[in-house]
Amino acid sequence: MAGQWGSEFEIAEDLGEMDRSATGYLDPSEFEPTVDAFFAEPHRSVRGWEPAIHAQSRVQRAVRRIAARTPERGIAFIAHGGVGALLLASLRREPISRALDQPAMGSSFTFDPQDWTALSSWEHIG
Repeated sequence: MAGQWGSEFEIAEDLGEMDRSATGYLDPSEFEPTVDAFFAEPHRSVRGWEPAIHAQSRVQRAVRRIAARTPERGIAFIAHGGVGALLLASLRREPISRALDQPAMGSSFTFDPQDWTALSSWEHIG
C-alpha cells in the first residue's frame, strides 16, 4: 500500500496480534472457541495467550505513539483483525467483545486519534 500511495511505512511490533505462542497454530475447531474465550474473558489468559486487556493496552499505546508523531497527516494502520477489534472497543469506550471483530478479512474502519473516537464501523474494502 505504501508503495502504491508513494508514502513511507513503519513496522510496529507492538501492533502485532495477541501473543498466542503458548499454543501456536490451532485447527479452526480449536481456534474459534479459544478466540471466543479470549474476547469473553479479557482479564484472563486463555490457554496461555496474552490477556485481551493487555493486548488492548499495548495496541492503544502504539497507536497513540505513532499518531502523536504526525498529527497533521492521515495514517493507515494495517494489523490483524483482532487488533482492530481491541482498538475499536477502546475508541468506542465499549467493553472488549468479539462482536467488534472484523466481519471479513479486508475490512477497515476510520477513527480520530486526537479525539480517540471511532468515526465509522467496520467496512469491507475488498
